[in-house]
Amino acid sequence: MNLRTKKRLFYVYRYFLGIPKTLYFNFKYFEFKDAIKLPVIISHKVKFENLAGEIELKKVKTAIVRIGFGGVANYDFRYSRTVLDIHGKIRFNGKAKIGHGSKLSVHGILEIGDGFQISAESSIICRKRIKFGDGNLISWENIIMDTDYHNIYDFNHKKINENVGIEIGDNVWIGCRNMILKGTKIGNNIIIGSNSTITGKFTLENSIVAGNPAKIIKENVYWKE
Repeated sequence: MNLRTKKRLFYVYRYFLGIPKTLYFNFKYFEFKDAIKLPVIISHKVKFENLAGEIELKKVKTAIVRIGFGGVANYDFRYSRTVLDIHGKIRFNGKAKIGHGSKLSVHGILEIGDGFQISAESSIICRKRIKFGDGNLISWENIIMDTDYHNIYDFNHKKINENVGIEIGDNVWIGCRNMILKGTKIGNNIIIGSNSTITGKFTLENSIVAGNPAKIIKENVYWKE
C-alpha cells in the first residue's frame, strides 16, 4: 500500500468517526430533503459549545462545508479541538473548509464566501457582522473579532466602544498570527502579512499589508495557493 492510499484511508477513517456529529448537525439545521445530502461534514474533534443559532446554505451539496478537518503540519490533530458557539447566524455562500482547532463564536451574522479556507487554529468572534468574500485563505492562529468583549464608559456613563462590523473582500490571503479588529475593511486581492494588527480600511487591490500598526508595504503583487 503506497503513502497516498494510506492517507486516503486515514481521511475516510476521520470522516467515519464524525458520522454521529455530522448527522446531528445536519438534521438539526436543515429540512430532511437537504439534511439527507449531508451538506456539512463535522469532525469528531468538534465541540458543540452552543447550537442555538441559525445556519444558512446558499448551495446544498454533499460535503460543501467541512468543519474540523485539514490543518497544517505544525499542529497535531489528535490534541486539537474545534469549537462551535453559534447564537447568531452563519451564512455559507458556497464551499468552505474550517480547519481543525478553529473556534467560531457567533452572536451576530457571519457571512462566509465561496472557496473559504481556514488552515487551522484560528478564531472568529462575531458579535455584530463579519463578512468574507470569495476565495479567502486564513492561516493559523489568527483572531478576527468585531468586538472588544467588555464595555468601556466615559465619566457620563456613556458607552464608547460599540461593536463594529468587519468586511473582507475576495481573494484575500491572511497570514499567520494576525489580529483583525472591529471596523476593519480589507479590499480584494490583498495579502495580510504575519504578526500584524489590522484596524481601519485597506482597499488598495494587489497590495501587501503588514505591521503593527499595519500599513501597505508593497503594491502590484498577487498570490495563488
